[in-house]
Amino acid sequence: MRRVVNTGSDISPNLLIDYYPPVFTLYKVVEASQAEDIMYLMNTPETFAESRSTTFVDLMASLRLRLGESPRGPARLWVIPNGMVDVVGNVISADEIPRIGSKCLDNVDDDAALAELSDLVKGGDIALEVSVDGKFLVSHTPTRAMDAIVPSSFGRGGLQINRSSPFTVQAPAVNGICGLSNLGNTCFMNSALQCLSNTPDLTRYFLAGAWRDELNVDNPLGMGGEVARAYASMIDKLWNGNSKIFSPREFKVRTMCVSERERETGTTRSTNDLCNPYHIVLIESTRSNLD
Repeated sequence: MRRVVNTGSDISPNLLIDYYPPVFTLYKVVEASQAEDIMYLMNTPETFAESRSTTFVDLMASLRLRLGESPRGPARLWVIPNGMVDVVGNVISADEIPRIGSKCLDNVDDDAALAELSDLVKGGDIALEVSVDGKFLVSHTPTRAMDAIVPSSFGRGGLQINRSSPFTVQAPAVNGICGLSNLGNTCFMNSALQCLSNTPDLTRYFLAGAWRDELNVDNPLGMGGEVARAYASMIDKLWNGNSKIFSPREFKVRTMCVSERERETGTTRSTNDLCNPYHIVLIESTRSNLD
């Protein structure tokens, strides 16, 4: 039976039949000494299909259940590169996980659907790692290989920047450096939001809460202040949160209301239109909430 998935929003749904749901092969991460245990060697890894509308938190709960693990306690998911699994049974040694280039999904929004997650939407080999006595088996430190440009604060002279080594560096969550989940078709929207987030004067204005004094809920061209509130909430998460990735779902819903109004007046615009027009829609809708 095929499922129907909504790749749009509740306000502007985009219903599609899930003809080709992602197919996963599931393994369990164990200590090196357990990898040769006859009990595990006799088990065949489970292969299953999962709807693209499944949320990440529901997927993790399903994986725990499939492996007979407790529904409680810390756990994390590893995506294994294609063709890199060379084991007998349904377990992988914790030492093998980093050696074969597996990717840890440790900063995914619980409510993100598989359709929004590029690492999972196509399926493949995955491994569940459950903590043992409060500790994970795989030694893992999030890194980013880039010329790290770390915004430290918005100072009097504008955005203050610290430059570090051009080599691989440790990258804990840093205020302002936060990715935005792609909600199906929001890559251009996310680009516009990142540009605005790194506009010093604008972001100082929202972080300081000055926008509240200028909120206009009575402007007939506005949305009762909802766009401004959603944008302010998102900026707060990007600059004062502890995550390295954030899902702008609430903001998308609010701006889709603007699109619905445009559609009613004969003007249509998708969140995946050219980036420059989206900038205009975003700025105009926010401004009309604050005039």
